[in-house]
Amino acid sequence: MISELRKSISAILYERAISPLYGTFILSWLIWNWRIWYLTFFVDERILGQNKVKYIEREYLTWDFLAFYPIASTAVLLILVPFLANAAYRLGLKFQKTRTNDKNYFEDRQLLTSEQSRELKRELRSKDAEFENYETKSKLQIKELEEEIKALYIEMDNKKEIKEVNEEDNVIKNTPSRTPTFEDLWHSGKLNDFIDRGKDLLMNNEIKKDRIPNVHIAIALGFLELYEHSNQYVVLTQKGKEFLEWAILKS
Repeated sequence: MISELRKSISAILYERAISPLYGTFILSWLIWNWRIWYLTFFVDERILGQNKVKYIEREYLTWDFLAFYPIASTAVLLILVPFLANAAYRLGLKFQKTRTNDKNYFEDRQLLTSEQSRELKRELRSKDAEFENYETKSKLQIKELEEEIKALYIEMDNKKEIKEVNEEDNVIKNTPSRTPTFEDLWHSGKLNDFIDRGKDLLMNNEIKKDRIPNVHIAIALGFLELYEHSNQYVVLTQKGKEFLEWAILKS
């Protein structure tokens, strides 16, 4: 029990010691009643010529100095002083902001020297050169990407055309009936678009594939073949030339 009492007293004393209220009050009391502890510890009774305690009770033990003034000082130190400190801090920040704004205002309106102007122009030219270099590199990269995409599309189209030609060729080769004649192909109607382009094909060495609908049928029949320099173009074979001449005469 004595140990618990000792711990409780120690906790209370520790709380009092770290509390700003008690510390401020004790400091205020010691300042306002400095004569009491000064006479108690440093003045001999022979100098006073009377009993020290009675002298202190008669001269300095008053309600004002023992309680009122220390309490009032404590309240001022704990409430008013922090409030004034915060107000002073805010006022200082306001003055600092005003000084900064005034400084920026006058600096913005200050004329540059010749050297500063030249330096600024050099920096601007350097930035412009960097931007133009970056823009040129970006355009080149975009162009390269566009060419790669275009090449991929061409490759896909070529693979598709080759696949369609092979499929049509396989169909024709696997057909058990006799080889179709010009008359059969004429009446089938599958080569009407090819015949419509007959004059262009006879007059030009090569022609773009997309100008001939169902071009894969004509290729499968051996009337057209892919141009050796570009898969986007086709050329008329001798068999195709004979068929077109026959078809033109028939029409």
